[in-house]
Amino acid sequence: MLKMDYVEKLKRYADINQLPLKFAIYFSRWKMWILIPLEVLQKIDNSYVIDYTTAAPYSQMNRLGDAFIITQKPKMELHLFSENKNKTVSICRKENKIKWDIDGYKIFSDGIEITNKKEKIISYYLLTHGKWKNVIMEEIKNDNNVNGLKFTYSGNLEPFNNCGPYSRIISSVFNQLTTDISGNVSSLSLDIDPMIFNIFAPKDYQSEILPILRLHISHDN
Repeated sequence: MLKMDYVEKLKRYADINQLPLKFAIYFSRWKMWILIPLEVLQKIDNSYVIDYTTAAPYSQMNRLGDAFIITQKPKMELHLFSENKNKTVSICRKENKIKWDIDGYKIFSDGIEITNKKEKIISYYLLTHGKWKNVIMEEIKNDNNVNGLKFTYSGNLEPFNNCGPYSRIISSVFNQLTTDISGNVSSLSLDIDPMIFNIFAPKDYQSEILPILRLHISHDN
């Protein structure tokens, strides 16, 4: 909700600079960003309001370089494990908690392990912060000891998987780095170079093991 007098001040400022007025809004429930012109906002009493389902068809996030990240390998696996085979994963099923120090991880794309460092980082963030149809967790056992966990990710658009827009993935990572385990805000900013987020899906990225498509959707009038 935006107060009408505040929006009118922004509109006058935009007119002075001969620029269109647009609003970037983050819908936390949907975990999605949208960029819309003033005309899409709805007037109610002395305010402007908008909801996600109304705003989404008019979003112009593509103007900011946003795109949907789509993997061409619908089945992915993430293995978390302990180097020490005697170390046991403690799974508290009643409390839905896992107590365990992770020593390493492996990622497989259609059964082929991803070993390239850049590809491994990209695939990790797409798995943990992208959208997938479902995720199945299984125990990795060694001599009846659980010393690892395997997560199998299934695609939502087989033979592809739509991980969601680039902006959604970045926001999800940012939220993880600025909130504590209970979901409370622990930091208002990150003391890191924003260019670090470029690793998630650089424009020059190419891979046969984990090929990625970028889908740009334009709603510009």
